Amino acid sequence: MDSLSLKIYNFRSLSNSEFSVSENGNKLRSILIRPSSGGNPEDSFEILPEHTPGIFSIPAGYALELRYSEEGEAAFKYNEADTREINLEEKGMMFVSNDGNNTLVQINKFLNEINLES
Repeated sequence: MDSLSLKIYNFRSLSNSEFSVSENGNKLRSILIRPSSGGNPEDSFEILPEHTPGIFSIPAGYALELRYSEEGEAAFKYNEADTREINLEEKGMMFVSNDGNNTLVQINKFLNEINLES
């Protein structure tokens, strides 16, 4: 199965975070983008391996839920211990691309809603 990799750039602190394709022997299987609290679950979307390349806008107040599972497990079998949550807080732009057997996900968090890369 193809893998996912995630990189987040934070222009407010001029830092970046990279999340590995595996953690504690479990493989990153899904990235769920959802309202961080009290939002409508229908406003969520999910990035899976082999996702179609695209550019997505992420509103302020959203969170990422990284879902991991063991290599031999069913692709959609998760439990709470296999997830990791990252609050994004600011608005951002997400880029999804494919590089061989990897689906690359890059999120650029905005500084005062201005993207310094443009």
